[in-house]
Amino acid sequence: MERIFKGILWDINPSFVLCDPNFKNASVALYSSKLIPGFVPNKEFSCSPNRLDISYRDSLSRVRGFSSQVNKHSNALFALSFHRDIIAHRPLSELNYESARKLLLESFLPIMKDISIELHISLTDLIGETIPGLEVLSNKYKGISEDRIEQKLRLYKQEWERIKIDPSHQGRIESLHREKDRYASFDKLECPACGNLAEITLDVDVDYSDGEAFLCGAYPVELKCNYCGLQLSDWDELEFFEINKRFQESCQDDDLER
Repeated sequence: MERIFKGILWDINPSFVLCDPNFKNASVALYSSKLIPGFVPNKEFSCSPNRLDISYRDSLSRVRGFSSQVNKHSNALFALSFHRDIIAHRPLSELNYESARKLLLESFLPIMKDISIELHISLTDLIGETIPGLEVLSNKYKGISEDRIEQKLRLYKQEWERIKIDPSHQGRIESLHREKDRYASFDKLECPACGNLAEITLDVDVDYSDGEAFLCGAYPVELKCNYCGLQLSDWDELEFFEINKRFQESCQDDDLER
């Protein structure tokens, strides 16, 4: 996946894959062969260029703005980075095996299909000759996960139907409605179960330039409804309800209203 992300960035601008993409560094790190013979670097050209490329997570953060399919599957792809980091650097006891199983057996093939269509590259060129086996596994586990999520949704819809007419909950519900009117809703989305505004927790994309960090985006990692109690934090639940897509659309709507 990291090679795909960096390939997309390279095709747009090769300097986008460098830890230091500024002209002073990139001009020498990438194009030293194009400098005129005998040229003595001045202050605009680095004498010791940094040729290190960005990490998986940084490449994912950058490419989301250029690939609709990477952006669509960003929750799963960020989850992949967490699993990778644990396998590479942490005790395996910290690995969420169920999440990793869902990602690799259920969602990997659909993600790669979407990316192959977007990039006009054959699926075989991306993942080799393992497609039939992955197809069987993906179809098997996708049905299991969708049934689980839909059952969870039904349970919380039923719970809301009970709560909203229970006198003991009326004071809490009225208080939540007052808070909704008092505070901006840019960090809230409609709950899939009860239709009220639910809180979302965001993680941020941070990039670096000239040794300084700057915020370049944000994405939801959890939805929590204080009305019916629904909580979505697994990447497959967030993707099933298109929470990232809905959050970005709400941000665009807020920008248009300003």
